[in-house]
Amino acid sequence: MIFNLENLKTYEDCRDALQHLLCGASAEEHVSSLIRKSPITERLVQIIWAEGHLKTDTLETISGKKVEIINAGRWNAETGPDFISSEIRIGDAHMKGDVEIHVHASDWARHKHDRNFEYNTCILHAFFYDDDREEYDRLFNSSPLERICLEPFIHPDIETIRLILSDDDYNYRDDAGVGRCSVTMRKLEPAFLHHLLDTAGDRRMEEKAERLNKQLAGETYDQVFYQALMTSMGYKGGKTLFFLLSKRAPIAELLDYSSGKSQEERALIIQAILLHVANLIPPGGVKTASMDEETINYLNTINRWWAEFSGYFTDRILPPTKKWFSHVRPVNFPTRRIAGISRLVTCLTADGGYLFDKFTALFRRGAEANPSGRALRQFLKEAERILTVTEDPYFSYRFNFTSHRSAHPLTLIGGAQASSLMFNAVLPMLLLKARMDVDKQLEELVWRCIFAFPPLSENVITKFMRRRLFGDEEFARPFIFNERRQQALFKIFHDCCNSNEVTCEDCYFYHQSMEQLTDERDDSADGLKR
Repeated sequence: MIFNLENLKTYEDCRDALQHLLCGASAEEHVSSLIRKSPITERLVQIIWAEGHLKTDTLETISGKKVEIINAGRWNAETGPDFISSEIRIGDAHMKGDVEIHVHASDWARHKHDRNFEYNTCILHAFFYDDDREEYDRLFNSSPLERICLEPFIHPDIETIRLILSDDDYNYRDDAGVGRCSVTMRKLEPAFLHHLLDTAGDRRMEEKAERLNKQLAGETYDQVFYQALMTSMGYKGGKTLFFLLSKRAPIAELLDYSSGKSQEERALIIQAILLHVANLIPPGGVKTASMDEETINYLNTINRWWAEFSGYFTDRILPPTKKWFSHVRPVNFPTRRIAGISRLVTCLTADGGYLFDKFTALFRRGAEANPSGRALRQFLKEAERILTVTEDPYFSYRFNFTSHRSAHPLTLIGGAQASSLMFNAVLPMLLLKARMDVDKQLEELVWRCIFAFPPLSENVITKFMRRRLFGDEEFARPFIFNERRQQALFKIFHDCCNSNEVTCEDCYFYHQSMEQLTDERDDSADGLKR
């Protein structure tokens, strides 16, 4: 079958054309098997387990034994069980060992773990769907293995978790080898690869806008933007906490309670509400010997404002948790992030308008000016400057309430974070806004900004996907040069690799021996070059 770019309008068109090339006659059967896949991925279930998004006080195994997770274990990047060195109490038994995670209960037998001695170390099999109704699994040594269905115990709920958690925030192996598709990828006409990556990056942005659109159900546009900003402030499991904080302390209430006050008072009122609802203020106004006079004065000010508004929020305070600070460097501590967001919200609403008004107005003026080239890049920098926060009298010099005062101020929302907020919150919201208002001129500018956006910081996914797809950095360099293309690597990784960084077993394209297919499909590859 011969393909040409005129027939490949979308990312899905490119993906499926490439799949047909690699899988040939077996493609239809392979696609059918993929359609049956659950929208819940194994990686998502692993994240739920790792971050403890569970109602821990009610956990029990299929056999009815109470479960207490003392230590979820260490994420295993090698072969074998997903989490190693876990510590769990099941019923009266205190157990140490490994935990295997699946989407379906039947995956234990389907993956033949009962025939693999490496899984004899497992003390628990956790899964999302109980599709076989068995009470126990069996280890290689024939011992029974307790199993737990996580679906009834998800907290806060699976849709919230799917909306705010991203696979990209979690560690992957950074030593992935060359993928089975790489041989064919390197033979394809560059024009096809450019088109594949562009459409994949665009589809990824569409998905960001679609997720925000889902949040609009029952919410105002400003609230959804506020949620997007707050979620982007979190890291890994902290995203959930920032999202919940944005729901429990909505933007409309923050602006209402701080209206009529000076800019400084408004920022402090928002800080007081957010820090208390987040449960990040020392309990009961406790002051320790490590707190200096400046800290005590700041806490007194915050607590005075909280006393005025606490009645509206006392039933919404988040339970205390160490997850706020898990895997977070001091410069990114949640206390500093909240100080930054309070200053940003105060700045964006200084004239009494809505939170997103300044960006909407700026981009509509930009759409009329129709900038291109250097002017477009300068326009993006101007927009990002709105998101930077450099000054807070207290938190510009502090990590938390017990740290020493820094000699020099530390930026609360710097250039790199502002760029991330622009790409992951502002531009998707503008895309959604343009479509809601049927503003074609605005939508066109948003897409041109996306196309021109410089690359954000790389992570392990983008690094190893370069190698997996292209074999080496030199070959990949002409193809991966902006954030749109880096987003394409994320999209292909999650969509085509099924988020599997260890092997190519879950590959969307691969169905037979690649070595055999490459020889058999050379003629078809030539067709793509036409």
